[in-house]
Amino acid sequence: MKKGCILLKKIIEGLRVEGVGLTGEYAVINYYDEERRTVAEVRMEIAKSLTLQEREEVERKIREKIYESNIPLRTMVEEAKDAKLIIKLTTPGKLYQGYEHLIKPGKPRRLPTIR
Repeated sequence: MKKGCILLKKIIEGLRVEGVGLTGEYAVINYYDEERRTVAEVRMEIAKSLTLQEREEVERKIREKIYESNIPLRTMVEEAKDAKLIIKLTTPGKLYQGYEHLIKPGKPRRLPTIR
């Protein structure tokens, strides 16, 4: 299991303990933007509806926890601006919206990667 998967599972479990209401399903989608910067889009399903302010707070917490454990990523995204980290909370069933063509039949995949 990759280090990123373990980290995301720990983040999800920590936020579930706090009562955020994450379902536990997540996806990390990697791609390049038009400026050839690496983009990592982290999507997590949330079971209950949240206000915009609550969503932003949860997304901020997720970003902070990722940066705490991965200083080089923080440096690339926040200081060097060589990469992007997008955090999105989705409603159940919309985790792969826009990326449906990558899903293979059978058991849902938690970590699709685009190269």
